[in-house]
This record gives sequence, C-alpha cells and structure tokens, in this order.
Amino acid sequence: MTTGRGGDPQGEATGAALIGRDALIADVVAFIEGQGHKRVLTLLGPGGVGKTSLAEEAARRVRDRPAVDGAGVRRDVAIAYLAELKAPDEDRLHHLVLRALEITDQGVDRPLPVILDHLRRREQAGRRTLLVLDNCDHLLDDVVDLVERLLDEVPGLRVLLTSRETLELAKELVVAVPPLALEPSEGSGDADYRDQSGGPLSDAERLLVQCLNDRGMRLTPDDDWETLRRLVAWTDGIPLVLIFVAVRLLGGMAPREVLEHLDKGRLLHARAGGRRSRRQGLKTHHPSLTAMMDDSWRWLTPQQAALAARISVFADGFTVGDVEAVCADPEVVPAGRDGAEPSGDVRVDRAEVADLVNDLIQKSLIKRHGPGKLGQLNPVREYAEARLVERGEPESMRTRHARYFRDLAKHYADTWYGPREVELLRRANDQMANFLAAMDWCAETASDQARTGLEIVFHLARLRLPFFFARLGEWCDRFARFLDLVPVEPTPERIGSSALLGWIKLCQGLPEQAEIHLRHCRDLVAMTDTPADDVAPVVFLEGAWLMEGTGTPDCIEVLGRAVELFARSSPEFDGDRGQFLLMWALGAGFWGDDATGTRIAQLCLDDARAAGAEWAISWAQWARGLAPLMHGRPVEAVQWFRAGLETQIELRERWGSTWGSEACFWALAAIAGRLEAANAENGARQVAEAAAILMGGALAIQRDTHVNVIGLVPFRRERDRAHATLERVLGRERFRECFDKGAAMPAVEVHHLALTAHIVAGDTLRRREERYANASWSTLTPRQQKIADLVAQGLTNQQVAGQVHSSRGAVEQQLTVIYRTLGVTDRIALTDWIKRMHDGTSGSAGADGWSPRR
Repeated sequence: MTTGRGGDPQGEATGAALIGRDALIADVVAFIEGQGHKRVLTLLGPGGVGKTSLAEEAARRVRDRPAVDGAGVRRDVAIAYLAELKAPDEDRLHHLVLRALEITDQGVDRPLPVILDHLRRREQAGRRTLLVLDNCDHLLDDVVDLVERLLDEVPGLRVLLTSRETLELAKELVVAVPPLALEPSEGSGDADYRDQSGGPLSDAERLLVQCLNDRGMRLTPDDDWETLRRLVAWTDGIPLVLIFVAVRLLGGMAPREVLEHLDKGRLLHARAGGRRSRRQGLKTHHPSLTAMMDDSWRWLTPQQAALAARISVFADGFTVGDVEAVCADPEVVPAGRDGAEPSGDVRVDRAEVADLVNDLIQKSLIKRHGPGKLGQLNPVREYAEARLVERGEPESMRTRHARYFRDLAKHYADTWYGPREVELLRRANDQMANFLAAMDWCAETASDQARTGLEIVFHLARLRLPFFFARLGEWCDRFARFLDLVPVEPTPERIGSSALLGWIKLCQGLPEQAEIHLRHCRDLVAMTDTPADDVAPVVFLEGAWLMEGTGTPDCIEVLGRAVELFARSSPEFDGDRGQFLLMWALGAGFWGDDATGTRIAQLCLDDARAAGAEWAISWAQWARGLAPLMHGRPVEAVQWFRAGLETQIELRERWGSTWGSEACFWALAAIAGRLEAANAENGARQVAEAAAILMGGALAIQRDTHVNVIGLVPFRRERDRAHATLERVLGRERFRECFDKGAAMPAVEVHHLALTAHIVAGDTLRRREERYANASWSTLTPRQQKIADLVAQGLTNQQVAGQVHSSRGAVEQQLTVIYRTLGVTDRIALTDWIKRMHDGTSGSAGADGWSPRR
C-alpha cells in the first residue's frame, strides 16, 4: 500500500481507534470488492469521528485480501492525504495522486494524462486499483473533476473518499460514519470492557477505557462509573473528544470534575432514564468537539497556547528542533520587525520548547508519529490555525516557516557530498509536505517571499532530490513559477535556477528547450561585468548541452572548465563540483578517446569514493563503463554498468536504474557483435537474445517513467547501434519476439536480467580484453612494433609491406599475431591502443586495479 507521502499511512489504525467499527469496515470492503455500478464510496462525517482510521483499515484489508476466483480481484492500494493542500490547487492535487500511486514521472506531460495512462496499463496487465483520497471537503470541485475523469477512463478503478461534505457524484455511495454507540452491546467479553457490575460497555465507553488502559490507568469497581457514563454521553461518542476526556482523567481530575467543568452540571443533574442516563433538553448533535477544543485551550498556559497555535504552520510531521527554530521567539527582539517574527504578547523561549511540546503531547494536542517525529491531527490543526489568526501571527509564522525550510534545503545541498548523501535525500523527502507548504506560501502574492521560494526549489534541485525521487516534471513547474515571480536580475539563485532548469530539460530529452534556458543564462550574465566563461552554472549547462544536445567532443573541454571553476569555490559547493565532475566523465566517455575517457571517469570514481557518497559512486561506476564500451571492451563495460545498477536498485532510487538497464543492453549487444565477428555464432545468438529481451524491458520502463532517452544524441547513437547489431545477429523476426517478451516483463525482472544475463562464450572476449589491458609495447618484436606504428599512421597493408620490405601476405600474417597479442580485433582498435600507449595510459585499470565494486 502506498501513500501520498511515499511512506506509512498517517497514524496506524490501532485497536482503540477502530473499536466499534468492524461492521462498517466490512461493508466498505464489500463495496470495494463488489461489482455494483457505483464505484465511489464517500465516508461522510464530522471532524474527529475517525474517518481516516476507518479508510486506512479498509484499504489494508482490501490490499491484504487474496483474490478468489469469481469472488474478487486483488487490488493495488494507494492513499493520498489531501489535508496538506490548504486551498484548491488542481495541479498540486494531481501531483499528490501521482505520488500516492508511486508513478515514476520524469517526463514533460501534465500529471493527469500520466495518471490515466498508468492506470489503464495497470488494468491491461490485470491489476485493479483502489485509490483513497483522504480529507476532500476543502477541495470538492477539484476532487469531483478528477474522480469523474478517472472513473470515465479506468473501468476497474474504485475510489474511497473521506469528507465532511458529499461530493454529489453520479456513481457515489455515501456512508455516514456515525459517532460511537452510546448504548451497551455484548461485543466484547474481555474483562476490560465490563463495568463495575459486570455488564457490557457501549463502544464509546470501551474506547475511553482502552485509552486509559493504554496509559496505565485501570478502572476499578470503586470508580465513579455513573458519572463516567454521563461524561461519555456528553462526548456524543466522537472518538477525538473521548481521547481529550481521557487526557483530563489521566491528568488527575475526577470524572465528576471533568463533567461539571465541561457541561456546567447540565448532564450531572439531568434525570436518569433506564439503565443509562438519557440526555434531556440537549441537541441531538451537540457540538462537543468544538466545546472540547475550547475547553482544552482554556486549560493551557499562555506559552502552551502560543506554541500550539504556532505549530499549526507545519504541514506534516516535525521534530522538536523544527519547533524550536520556527516557533520560539528570538533571544533579542529586533527594534524594527521585518514581518518574519511572531508578534504576539506572549514570549516562547527556545529553552522552554521541549518541555512545552511534552506538555502538549500529554494533552493530545500533539501526536507522536514515530521516533522523534511529531504531528497534529487535522481537526486540532484547523482549530490551532484559527487561534493563530486570533493572535495576529499567521503571516509572520508562515514566513519564518518558509525561511527555516529554505535554510534547511540549503544545508542539505551544501553537505550531501559525503557518507550521509542518501540519508539527507530521504530526510528531505520525508519533509516534502513542509517544503511544499513553504513554497506555496512564498508563491502567494501577499507573502512577498517569492525569492525565498525560488531558493527552496534551487537548493533541493542542487541536492538532486527531484532526480532521486522522480519529480522532474513537478520541479520544472516550480522553477518556472518562481522564475516568473522574481525580478529578472542576475542573482546567483536566478542564474543557477535557470541553468538547473535547462539541465532538467536535457535529462527529459528536450535539448531545444535546454538551449532556450542556456540563452537566458547568457543574457543574465551579460547584465554583469563577469564573462560568461567564468560563471560555473552557465559553463556547466553549455557543456551538458554540447554533450547531449549536439554531440560533440568540444563538451569535454567545456565541462572540464566547469569543474575547475567550482573547484575554486568554497566547500559548500563540493556537491556541485562532484556533480559536474560526473558530467565531465560522461562527456569524456561518450565523445573522448579511450585514454581520456578512462582517466576522467576514474578521477570521478576516486573522488566519489573518497567522499563516501553512495549514490554518486554508483553513477561514477556507470560513467566508468563508457570508455571500455566505446573502445571495444564490452565485457569490462558491462561489469561497471552492473556495479552501478546494483547499488541503485538497493537504494530504491527511481532515476539511475532506468539509465543503467539501458547501458547494460548496449554492452550485451556489443558482446554479441564481437562474438559474431569471432565466428562464435551460438554464443552470439544467446547473448543477443538476452540483450534484446533486456532492450524491450528497459524501453518499457522508460515508457512507464516517461524518460526520453532517445532525445539525447549519445544515447540515441548507442541505442541505434545496439538495435542494428541485435537485428543482424538474430534476424528481425527473432529480435522482435525477444524484444516483446522483455517489454511485458515487470521492472523487477528487467533489473534482475540486467544484473545476471549470462555472457555465453564470453571467456575468449574477456581474455582478449585482459590482454589489451595488460599488454605493453615490449610484448611486440621490433618488426611488429614498426608494422603496428605504420598501420596506426593510416598506411594500407600494401604500403606497409613496401616500408618494411616484405610481401603483403607476410604483413597480414604479422597483423594477425599483433591483434592476438594485444587483444584487439581490427586496425581501428590497434590504432587506439597505440595512441593510449603513447599517451602513457597503461591499460584500462584504475589506480587501485580494475574493480567495479567499491
């Protein structure tokens, strides 16, 4: 089951939260698995009644229930939590659903067509989906439009919604989620669920008892059960209100004190009717949640109330450190406020925050979401937001929140190039709801914080987060949005953002759009006194565009210049330098000679290993395989590609593994071609079949993730070369059969094939490559050296024969011996080997020997 956060659902559905809900959950599951014409179920109810927990539990049961012939279909389940959207935003809504469905989208299409295409292909593969949209009531129009479109185009889809209002959809079944029953039942024989006389408890009473038990407070026959019943009746059976009642009792108040304080004695003095007290003269739907929240607030100290209100600016989970940074008052209040500091009369000192947070946890105004992770339930957050407005602090607190997450993004971007690389990427992704909330605030015209928003987008892109977690399309939108909002000035953030946006466009296979951003960068730099060749981001984009957009060896010098410029910068740009070094290695591998490609790729790999950055190492391994592939050593190349791919699969990243599978089939195709040239036809066909299957699978993954490799010149060249080789070895019909087989494979099987495809009859090639790597000039006789040198100068065999005073046949015999000795296959490979030897490069091994793994 997946969620809009890419992690666990919001709050585990504990036994206490689901007391009294078994029948309702069973009905929801039966509806989802049924075959009726209605395909949307809306769980309708007030805040605090437990709609989210109920939906999560129903979704779990649907996910875990095995499919039975004729009695149901196994469904994929995705949950999108919409509470983080503060206002209607159709694009954000679609991106939330995209992430909940775990769709990897690196392309340029809008999210809704991507969602539709993904769900349709799921159904074609026999997979059905349950989509849960939680907290829809503030986004009704956008949700209705989305759901209607999904239902029209995806026949097997089921949608489960939670809302305080009905959506009035034609295919909607509305199920009211009632408060817990106030009358007793025989639902539990557990002693914990019996009153002092041994009688059964109502569901509402059971929930209260369970909350007390969970915190170590056990009720006994001597407790005031009659007042407890009246107190439970006052709550209207709303679970969240019952939790707040438990807080009062756990805090040492007697049931009679709690009831008198809440209800001013009206229930306490009402006449009892029957075995249970009946409420007389009170409205059937008493606004108990609002009353309880009002009362909870009255019990807070001024500092607790101020902090609880300020915490509402967090869109999702937070830590005590986050609260200290955002919500505490500065040690010295500045004389002139800039709008970013709290303006209330009550001070919250940083040293007090940890104790205040603990107080709020005890009062259930903050919940623990995991180790070190805190949060507010949605009804509590909504109430606290209203109190923040009363305090006159919403703008100042949201601005502080945005600036804090800007600084956090910069910290991650400045420090990722090291052993904590993947940890920082995942921490940033865990905090994505807060980053997005900060950016949304910065994009509001009233906030005057557009530059802060651009900085957040910029630094998270420097972290490479949109690549690791497949958010390229969304990041393009955010870059474009803030570049439109901020003044057109040559600031480092604007130049850097324009360059990064151009780089993303290149990665999406759109070199013509990347060129537009390159021109914009040059125009910005022209506003300054600095030459464009001295601005590292601009030089980088220029080199990347030359490498991937036009395909020219000139990129090597330009990318090397970008690395040099960043090497002169402060340590905070180590990550940027490391990323540029990788691009330099790719450029040299694709477009350089063997010696240059090997040297720069090894430099990149050594640098990443010294830093200990695991994801960077995997990409450097990928780059390290390019020179061997381009210069006739595909067996060596595939080992490097596999080493990088293996790490990327282990990291569960969604970017490099797509490109790694592509490179593996390039190398396997090259191996098949070399085997064919060596007359090893059976081995060539077997390797070619594996390569063709892998090609079909790799291209299917790219289609599914909207990666446009074919738009990049070197990738198109290598794919076309592999395709031609495989069709030649296998024949067009057999190639298509293998390709289609791979295209139908799931991604996990494609990756497994890329890592394990057996190189049949490849030992001869491996030995030849090893000879090539270890050979030296001294292994040739003086006569062979002279013949080899003349061939490298471009002379024909007949011309060489004239120079060495021999026959053409004798020269050809000598060349055969030379090829075998050096491990090369033809005149071109011999010429390349001699150039490497003259350049001082000994073979293909790195400084620490040939070792694709760390």
